[in-house]
Amino acid sequence: MGRPALNRLEAVVSTPHLCMEYPIGREIGVFWVDQKAARKCYEDSLRVGSRPSDDEGVVVNFLDLDLDPRHQFEH
Repeated sequence: MGRPALNRLEAVVSTPHLCMEYPIGREIGVFWVDQKAARKCYEDSLRVGSRPSDDEGVVVNFLDLDLDPRHQFEH
């Protein structure tokens, strides 16, 4: 997600906290990631020429949301 999209969403991103806050009507939505999973992904990306290790102890949960407001107007 680039800066123009974040600006349109009026989102505030905190990289050290691995979270993003954005307005939803009169409330604030929060999106965050699991620090352990993010660290493992980063460490795996640093390994050159090797496959990521299979760690069955890591659980990844995510919700795929369509944040593009243009889909409302397409027919």
